[in-house]
Amino acid sequence: MIIFMVSEKYLSYCYHCGKEIRYGRIFCDECNTPINRQIFEFFIELPKNKDGVYIRPRGKKFYDVIKLYLAARLGLSDKKRIILKSATGAGKSVLLDMLAFIEVTHFPNSLTVIGSISEPVAKKHIEEIRRWISNSVFRRYIESKYEATASKTEIKLAKFDSKIISMPQSPKTRTGWHASLLLIDEIGRLTPEAYYASFSQMATQGGVEVAASTPYLNSTVMLNVWNADDVVRISLEPHECFWIPKSVFEKKREEYKRSGMEELYEQLYEAKFRS
Repeated sequence: MIIFMVSEKYLSYCYHCGKEIRYGRIFCDECNTPINRQIFEFFIELPKNKDGVYIRPRGKKFYDVIKLYLAARLGLSDKKRIILKSATGAGKSVLLDMLAFIEVTHFPNSLTVIGSISEPVAKKHIEEIRRWISNSVFRRYIESKYEATASKTEIKLAKFDSKIISMPQSPKTRTGWHASLLLIDEIGRLTPEAYYASFSQMATQGGVEVAASTPYLNSTVMLNVWNADDVVRISLEPHECFWIPKSVFEKKREEYKRSGMEELYEQLYEAKFRS
């Protein structure tokens, strides 16, 4: 329990549960577990984002996804398909990049495939992960260190013989890849052809598949995957996003209500499927 005499400038929050803690700490006493510390340490060298905030996993549900991925990847669990449903702007795409970062830097001979809704989004994944690696101890192993010659669609770490490939949904998408980790960004916006004919064919037997999205319109593919028997479902509720001010949700609710688009607000900011 925080004593109210402590000045706010000396307070921070637990990265796992959001509870107020003294500045300089990472987790509260309850959340300060070995596995949470290990997950945090994966990203200890990552730089700040465009808003000046250090890139770190935040929230129990994000830690749960990382734990499920690690358990499946290390052969400790047979639950190899995971889907995260969350509000827009919660950081789900960053979470997928974090999984790709772990895979390429800690699993030699691995191949990560990131499936995206468009070419600009696919390139953004590579650009961001490359920036992270360039700020870490792994920068010495990255091929094509110079931006002018660096690939816009893939990253290779020569020492580990590991690779990340990011590709958009497209009829031209090659399906010959065999990924140890398949990441699907915004599966709620993918066409059935892109997912079933291309991306879902890329995971190797025993590979891990992680999808993350906000529901959008009918969300046909996402809803089918969400209801699949072999999938672990994780739903991140708005009140669990302690890093997003409540005023943001309240303001958006009013804006969408005035426009008569309450159902779209429920999809985008409450992560509800269309009824």
